[in-house]
Amino acid sequence: MNMPMPMPAPMQPLGADSFGKWLAETLARMVDGGTG
Repeated sequence: MNMPMPMPAPMQPLGADSFGKWLAETLARMVDGGTG
């Protein structure tokens, strides 16, 4: 993935469910923080 991440991705491999939760939290923080 070459897209810049709003926060460092976890070093450990993520399953689909874990990644979904991480992505949802990331997006929520971006929306809540405005600029992230």
